[in-house]
Amino acid sequence: MNIDPAIHRFVLFVIQASLAGWEWTKANYWIAGSLLLGLMVWILMLSLLALALSAWIKWKIAAGGLVLGVFFAGAGFGTALNNVMRIKYGSLLNLTEVMFKIWAKLFRWPEDTGISLEASWVTVGLVCAICLWLLLRRVRAFEVVK
Repeated sequence: MNIDPAIHRFVLFVIQASLAGWEWTKANYWIAGSLLLGLMVWILMLSLLALALSAWIKWKIAAGGLVLGVFFAGAGFGTALNNVMRIKYGSLLNLTEVMFKIWAKLFRWPEDTGISLEASWVTVGLVCAICLWLLLRRVRAFEVVK
């Protein structure tokens, strides 16, 4: 899921609201809320993931590759788990699919990803909590005395 289309949708919402008037804006206010909430969750998860991995891996290129690897390996391993075990909850390892489920519910899109909305929110919460735990274990505050 790319953030750029979400920003374009927000700009389009603002333009449509300014051109259509107050009645259209009142009838469709949920679109702006969905955009803001979806973007905040996506940015929070990506930022925490990148910070946590960068704190543990000192080499910048390797840390960036590991962030990319989390998405590719998670998607691949989740799909393999679904096929071998004949379950649908292996898709929770695919963070892109988890975020798509959340975005689909926010925007009232018809979707059938096989995972529940509650499981998607729990997965995002767990990823953020694990990343925060990793950051707290690795990053230490210290005082600089002059």
